[in-house]
Amino acid sequence: MEGSPLRQDETGGRRRTPARVYTVALLSAVAAVTVTAGAYYLLAALNSTELRPPLNLGFGSPRFTEPQSGVYYVQIQLSPTGSIPTADFSLKLSTPSGHRILAGNSTSACLPPSGSTYSPLNPATCGVPARGWYAVLAISNETIANVFGYPGSWAGSSISVAPPDSLYLISGENLSGSYDLLDAFGVAPGISLYSSVLL
Repeated sequence: MEGSPLRQDETGGRRRTPARVYTVALLSAVAAVTVTAGAYYLLAALNSTELRPPLNLGFGSPRFTEPQSGVYYVQIQLSPTGSIPTADFSLKLSTPSGHRILAGNSTSACLPPSGSTYSPLNPATCGVPARGWYAVLAISNETIANVFGYPGSWAGSSISVAPPDSLYLISGENLSGSYDLLDAFGVAPGISLYSSVLL
């Protein structure tokens, strides 16, 4: 027979490819597909997520008002870095030692019904909480837009914070010079927000 002879092993039989070569080739292909799919989904997730810059409520210096009927008010002017709905952030008040002061319930009349407006600086409506403190968001004309309190959430419909809105802390205790720390932090997915002010 002319031409190149068949490759033969030592016993004279035809040489066979070992099974492990097929196994390695198969595992390499599976690994390549897995890595490619993982990279694809990772890039797709990164591209589909809107990267937003960190937000800030822009807390101004606290202004302490004279107590009215045993109610202490702290006004904090807001200068947010963008449109920030109240549903996107929460508030926390802490002592100098880092202990959290739980928010209490606002007085029932403090959040006005739809279509009604009035100032938070009125003990007849926004009076002393049974315990702790609560916060009132007042829009530019100093009328109540939303109330934050127990169990750590906003009571009314979400509203976007914009200058020159103000945040009022309402308490039965004088917070002036207490060195308590008020923090605002993001709670919505994809929101990077942190603001703080020392009382």
